[in-house]
Amino acid sequence: MNPDTTPELDIDIDFDSASLEWNKNKKRKKNGTYLYLCKYKTEILECNVPRMLNTKNHKGYKFSIYSDYCKKHDKIDKIKNLKSKNPKKTKT
Repeated sequence: MNPDTTPELDIDIDFDSASLEWNKNKKRKKNGTYLYLCKYKTEILECNVPRMLNTKNHKGYKFSIYSDYCKKHDKIDKIKNLKSKNPKKTKT
């Protein structure tokens, strides 16, 4: 094999389905930007509310990052995380 040649790769990308998948969790705004949608899903419900934008961390420093959930479901997720970290003690 000649070291100056690169073997050809057979690449087949379906850009239509890739675009559909990429857009599933986003809502397009008028100015061409996107809002990411809440990740909360159940078997019968999918939340399509934009995610909550956090502007301060737990120490009060300013930053901008989106939560994974909308305001309503962010609270539910935090409660679930607290319960999983602090399971109830059972009496023996």
